[in-house]
Amino acid sequence: MMLPLGTVKADLLIPFKIKPLKKNSFVVQVTSIDYKSTCYLKDGNNHILYQENIETGQPYERSFNLIELPDGKYEMVIGDVFKTRITQINKIQGVVIANDEIIETTYKPQVIMKEERLTVSLLALKKESLNIELYDANDVLIFKDTLSGSQNLGKKFDLSQLTAGVYKISLITPKNAYLEYITLN
Repeated sequence: MMLPLGTVKADLLIPFKIKPLKKNSFVVQVTSIDYKSTCYLKDGNNHILYQENIETGQPYERSFNLIELPDGKYEMVIGDVFKTRITQINKIQGVVIANDEIIETTYKPQVIMKEERLTVSLLALKKESLNIELYDANDVLIFKDTLSGSQNLGKKFDLSQLTAGVYKISLITPKNAYLEYITLN
């Protein structure tokens, strides 16, 4: 099932560059930010070492000095509401090796609520799966499904039979988990 509503804008790239500065530092530059974005640096154990929100409409530039950090692999992650792009930073014998080669781009599930209809979609370029769980305000599971086998995953829900209140949507891909909340009036 193709659901272009949630994936049309996801094809836009996050234009960022990583440039080495000195022996143990580099700079990240993002030239155009159209959506709320976040920049963070992670270590080899997936711990976030630095995180910063990036303002929309403004160029972003931040320098990072890894002199205090041990040798190893690090990831520079830039993400917006549609996708996350990751590039690898290596520190070998005290020297930072940084380039702007993207090692991975993952797309985030999109949740669109229109009247009493809910659409969940995911651009899954590697045909990864998407687990969808819908919970009521008392955290009771109402619906559970796993979508897979396509690059365009999607499911539509008619929520007109549900009572008014806040509902939680749990969206789980093989690499990430997301929580969204919707309100029915």
